[in-house]
Amino acid sequence: MRLFQVYFKYLGHVQNIIYEPHARVLVNEAYDQIVNISATTGPRGLALILSVIALATILEPVDSDLTTAIPILTERLGLFAAYIRMAMDCLEQHRRRADHSLENVQALILLSFGIHHTKTFSPRYHVLLAEAIAVSHSLGLHVVDQVSVREGHSKVDADPVRQEIKRRVWWYLAATDWASYKAEGTSGATYLIQPSIISTNLPRHVDDDDLSNSDHKERPLSEPTTMSYNLQRIKVAEVGRYISDLMPHDPSEASCELILSLDAKLESLLYELPRFFRMDMLECEETKQIDQKYPHIPMQRLLINLLINIFRCGLHFPYLPGRINKAIHAFSRQASLKAAQAVLSSQRGMSVTDMLHSADFMKIQGTIFHMFIGALVLTTDICCNQDGQTQLSELMEVLKKLDDVKDHPKMAAKLLNILTQLLVSYGVWSPSMTISAYTEDATPLDFGLSGSQGQGLDSLDVPLPFDELWETYIGQPGSLDMLDLLKA
Repeated sequence: MRLFQVYFKYLGHVQNIIYEPHARVLVNEAYDQIVNISATTGPRGLALILSVIALATILEPVDSDLTTAIPILTERLGLFAAYIRMAMDCLEQHRRRADHSLENVQALILLSFGIHHTKTFSPRYHVLLAEAIAVSHSLGLHVVDQVSVREGHSKVDADPVRQEIKRRVWWYLAATDWASYKAEGTSGATYLIQPSIISTNLPRHVDDDDLSNSDHKERPLSEPTTMSYNLQRIKVAEVGRYISDLMPHDPSEASCELILSLDAKLESLLYELPRFFRMDMLECEETKQIDQKYPHIPMQRLLINLLINIFRCGLHFPYLPGRINKAIHAFSRQASLKAAQAVLSSQRGMSVTDMLHSADFMKIQGTIFHMFIGALVLTTDICCNQDGQTQLSELMEVLKKLDDVKDHPKMAAKLLNILTQLLVSYGVWSPSMTISAYTEDATPLDFGLSGSQGQGLDSLDVPLPFDELWETYIGQPGSLDMLDLLKA
């Protein structure tokens, strides 16, 4: 159970899809079945157990400097991949027998999380997420609280705790589906879960300790509980889905009124967060006391603000260069820069050494995607709005971080290359300049460098549209795929 504790410490508090007492029973039952019944047929829950072990392998603290930590994490990724492969083999057994279970859905969620943080939006990630949704449908997780027309009452599960875990699993999946679609952009992506088919209540706003007491009243959202973050995440994902439904595929077809109204929805999310999740309430004495009592809250605060600001970056990015819709350009520029700086601030917050519940793996690899989003906005602004408002030094802080970890994972090197190529192509940066050699006073911005070959800004090609830049990253993942290496 030690590795389960690693999972619960570093990831369980943001997923809340596994009930710890159930996990202990599951492990004991799996061992008993393997020893006493069959060592070749995977018992119920084995895929979930292997998935937890896989994630715990890379989440366990390294407690070392970056130079020492990277080789250790690289070695652990090999173990992670081996356990992932075993979990997938176990799921394949269940798939052939059509033996679906809640534990299989939980395993698929964990596997997709692990793949996402090593490969980002890879085809394998989408397949796992789609399978988790399909299995959930077959188990009826989307209709847990559906009232039977004939019986006149809701379905009743013998175990009210398991019933609540079903709600948590379903809504975690729904929020992940909607948020992933919004984060990717609209190019060739679509969310799978339609809200009209859902007859499952939202999870209760209670602590895990109160789950077994069905009569326990829900706490107000202004008070922190185990589920505070997850309920806010669902709310943010629903707004992301709403934006995706209204935004035209071609951003140039969106009216100024639509962009302003959608931005207002995102901004209202920030101000409607409970006080303990608001970034502008950090110095409040009440927030400090809550942080001490609930040590996972600071990480959750960063994550929920990060998600909202990533959506805001995506909404405004097409209008940042100022060519698609000049009327909205000034507003979108300020909004996207503000959101990008908030994204980078959250990323820095997750990387500080004294941040509890932030695994070393996540500090080094898990936040690279977030760095790229913030850096992409800054890079585009520097290239297309060459008025000096965005300082190159602000961007260089991010580029140096990517440069420090460019050998682990490989995706960091790819993202770094995308950003530096943009800077060179717009003449902001000389092709001969290296990140390691950069200092704030060494090379002032010169918009006439050889990268643009003396062309005016208007004669340069417009940067790739937001979705195409995303596709450069998503469609051809640059990270080392340990899973594919094991096939050889």
